[in-house]
Order: sequence, then C-alpha cells, then structure tokens
Amino acid sequence: MKKITTRITDANEGMHDLKGYQKAKEMIESHEYVQARLYHVCFMGSTQVKPYQDAIKALAEKLRKHGAPCQWKAALEEDDGKELHMHVYFLVESHKFDPNHIINRKAGGWLDIMTLKRDITFHINPPRSAIHNPQDKPTKNYATVPKTKQVKVADCVEWISYLYKARSKPALSQIYFSSRPGRQVKD
Repeated sequence: MKKITTRITDANEGMHDLKGYQKAKEMIESHEYVQARLYHVCFMGSTQVKPYQDAIKALAEKLRKHGAPCQWKAALEEDDGKELHMHVYFLVESHKFDPNHIINRKAGGWLDIMTLKRDITFHINPPRSAIHNPQDKPTKNYATVPKTKQVKVADCVEWISYLYKARSKPALSQIYFSSRPGRQVKD
C-alpha cells in the first residue's frame, strides 16, 4: 500500500491518522456548497476538552442559524510550549451569508465574546498559500474552495492535513472530533 503524506505532515513527524485525513479530504472534495470557504480556528486556554467542544458547537449553531451551513474537523494538540489546544477547520457555505461577520478577530465580536464566556481564547489561522492570499490583496481569514478550481481544492486538502500531523498529539483516548453532516439538526 502506498504511503500517503503531504508537505505539511512530512514537516511534522509524519501522518498520525490516515483514515481521518481521508475523511477530511472527502469533505473538501465532495462538498455541495455553492461558495465554500475553509477557516482554520484554534481554541486555547483550557486544560479540559469540553470548553473547546462547546465553542465548536456554539460556532456551528450560530453559522447555521444565519443560513451558513457548515461541517468541521478538529484535533487536539499539546506542545511543550503550549498547553492543550484544539485546531478546527470549518467548511462553511457563504452563498447567502458572509461568515466573516461571525468568524473574525474583532474585539467584542461574537466569536470573542463566545470564547470569553467559556474562559478560552482563539486564533484564526489564515491560509498561507498565495493561491488564497495574493500579495497584492489584504489577507483573508479563509480559503475559497470552488468546485471548478481544482488547484484551490488541492491546496485546501493539503492545508487541512495539518490536523493529522503526528507532532504534538497528546496521549488521550480521543484526539479527533468531527461534525456529522448526515445527522438531523434540531431547531
């Protein structure tokens, strides 16, 4: 069987969860959104997993209530220099609502207030590829994932592989978390 890696996993001690990566890849390549965006949010500041899970749930519910369906994949990490934190990649439909109204760094904004209520902090990691953030334009907090531009889709598949790198994975029973898009959402 061919060993699957990415530039990102190769630079970070290899692939930790190939099966999880393949599911994330499928999420990116098979979405049904008209104007998909991929955001990378990192939640920090807790030694417990629950505040991070609650923050993800609140963010997903807020986006959906505003007409922005979303899916997500997440992974816990723990470094010597950083305590337990969670990386989350949100794939969001932006056709009818601009998710930047919610997913932004604005002090006093919805995301800032929501995380403060949970005694955690957050950071939005923008894509580094020039495909998504050309040098002559302001930095965007997200990558676009248009079905018609395979080079952008491939770059997003590479970007989300960060979740599945071996470096910094904690010794916990559950490291990976995911939305379940086929599941009925209660109103």
